[in-house]
Amino acid sequence: MSKTENKCAIYVNGRFLTRKITGVERFSLEITKELIKLNPEIKIVAPHKAKKQQELDHSNILYMGVFSGHFWEQIILPLFLKRSGNPILLNFANTAPLLYKKKITTLHDIAFKDHPEWFSRKFSKYYNFLIPKLISSSKYILTVSGFSKDKIKENFKLSNDKISVIYNGISSGFDNNSPKKKPFDFNYYLTVGTLQPRKNLRRLLEAYHQITNPKNKLVIVGGINKNFNDDQIALSLSGQNIIIKDKVDDNELSALYQHAEKFIYPSLYEGFGLPVLEAIYFSCPVVASDIPVFKELFGDIICYFNPLDIQSIKSGIEQKTALNQNSELIKQIKKYNFTASAKKILGIIEKKKDSICA
Repeated sequence: MSKTENKCAIYVNGRFLTRKITGVERFSLEITKELIKLNPEIKIVAPHKAKKQQELDHSNILYMGVFSGHFWEQIILPLFLKRSGNPILLNFANTAPLLYKKKITTLHDIAFKDHPEWFSRKFSKYYNFLIPKLISSSKYILTVSGFSKDKIKENFKLSNDKISVIYNGISSGFDNNSPKKKPFDFNYYLTVGTLQPRKNLRRLLEAYHQITNPKNKLVIVGGINKNFNDDQIALSLSGQNIIIKDKVDDNELSALYQHAEKFIYPSLYEGFGLPVLEAIYFSCPVVASDIPVFKELFGDIICYFNPLDIQSIKSGIEQKTALNQNSELIKQIKKYNFTASAKKILGIIEKKKDSICA
């Protein structure tokens, strides 16, 4: 295929397939699946070490390079793309090759800049070097909420015509049409998220431990991420009422949401907050942090507490909570879906074809 023929071909950076599925990887996987449904010509370029390829059609994946990680993304990937006619490269997981110019980059949030204390020194230093250069070298920037869009524009002096919001959605692996088997023989509260400072689990646990004879146990779904400052995670995880589940598949997570008495999300900072949307999808009552992004996305559908106040979190845990089933509010939530987001991405490429494909 000639470089001219491949001028506006679309490839996806598949490095995310080598990593454990958390919020960013979930977004990357689901949006990629929807894009391929809409345009089967889209290809994914991934390292041979990619672990999640079973969730995608093999015919759409190009495996290349003996390396993975940053070296693969920054050196091997751009060399391959240049030999392949310089297609458009879609990057969905916060990073992208600096040396490749014909790219669209997704930045989920800029927590590394707003709260450097939450991250390891190595990670923070790398992102403060990488992200400004990625933004300036990308043809277009995507993000996942108006909150993140405003933060990115403000910090990196980005014009409004170079950035768009592409919302998260519900995984295609989730099914709420049939009842799931109850995962435990006891009642429980649920929270989901990597064990990292921004998730504010320390305060949640302090609040939970202050409840005398709690009627429900607390189930935490999440694992440790080495990129974050573990010294700041002073979790008190002992006790028979606290259950930690590191790895769960979509079926297990669906059952956990479906049978939870309440979903509690005390996060201090989010680009979107996908677990809140997932809990709403399963009609699980939600009480979450009173932070701008949740007010923007979920409004009065859920209940709120002050995430910095232990007593406020405790009250949120103990109060009777129900989703606001107002039809207009639920209609608002339904706009958060990966099909619509994939269509929007293709629309942006078509609209800005002259500048992106150049």
